Amino acid sequence: MAHNHYTNIGPRIIETLFILLAPILFAASIYMVLSRLMRATHGEQYSLIRITWLTKIFVGGDALCFVIQAAGGGVLSKADTAGKKHKGEMIVLSGLIVQMIIFGFFLVVAYAFHKRLSAAEARGKATSGNSNLSWKRLMAMLYTTSLLIAFRNLFRVLEYAMGG
Repeated sequence: MAHNHYTNIGPRIIETLFILLAPILFAASIYMVLSRLMRATHGEQYSLIRITWLTKIFVGGDALCFVIQAAGGGVLSKADTAGKKHKGEMIVLSGLIVQMIIFGFFLVVAYAFHKRLSAAEARGKATSGNSNLSWKRLMAMLYTTSLLIAFRNLFRVLEYAMGG
C-alpha cells in the first residue's frame, strides 16, 4: 500500500513502524525460550538471573524500547522540518541502542547458563532433566536467531545514525 500510495504518509508510517518494531516481538519469544529451557533442564541454579525474573526483565526492557522507538516514529510522522526529523531519528536511534544493550546482556546470561550447565554435566553434578530434550541444540538455535536479531539491530542503528 505504501508503494502504490507514496504521497500518502499514513501507509509509509505503518510500514516503517512494523519494520522497526517487529524484531522486539521476536526477541521476547527468545527470552521466553531461554526461561523455559532453564526450567526444562532443571538448570535454574546456573542462571545469572532468577528464572522468575528473567522473562520479566528482558520483556520489560523490550517494552521500554518499543515505547521509545514508537515515540520516535510518531515524531518522525509529524516532522515538518529537518530539525524535527532529526529529533525523531535520534529518539528511534536511542531506542535501538537501548535494545542492543538489553539484548547483549541477554546473550551474556544465555552464554553463562550454557557454560555453567555444560560444566556441571561434565563433572557429573547435573543432568539435563528430560532425556529427550536436546538442550544444546536448542541453545544453538537460540544463538543463531539471537545473532540474526542482533545483526538486524546493528543494521538499523547504522541506518538511523546515518540519517535514516
